[in-house]
Amino acid sequence: MYRAQRVFRRSTTRAADGSHIATWIGGPDAGRPVVFLHGFCSDQSSMRPMALAVAKRRPVVLYDARGHGKSVLFSDQPTMRALADDLDAVLQQHAPDGADAVGLSMGAQT
Repeated sequence: MYRAQRVFRRSTTRAADGSHIATWIGGPDAGRPVVFLHGFCSDQSSMRPMALAVAKRRPVVLYDARGHGKSVLFSDQPTMRALADDLDAVLQQHAPDGADAVGLSMGAQT
């Protein structure tokens, strides 16, 4: 875990509703980023082993989906639309020119 903390730096993404989404950035500064989307009842740490391998060659974005890990809780009923809106905010801030995505379970649905 210590190594992963050195590779990824913590950031925050402001969602469309003003909420904060916990985000981590790593890898080279240039290139098309890869965004990792974790599954239900998990957080970004479940995607770190893959992200560490990818970060050797490509920029990487990890984040805790709303209601998970260090991100804010849902203010209303959880919806896939809210998760998609949060992903859009992450992409706008950290990958404005586009990204490749790797998703698992809920993350893949997002």
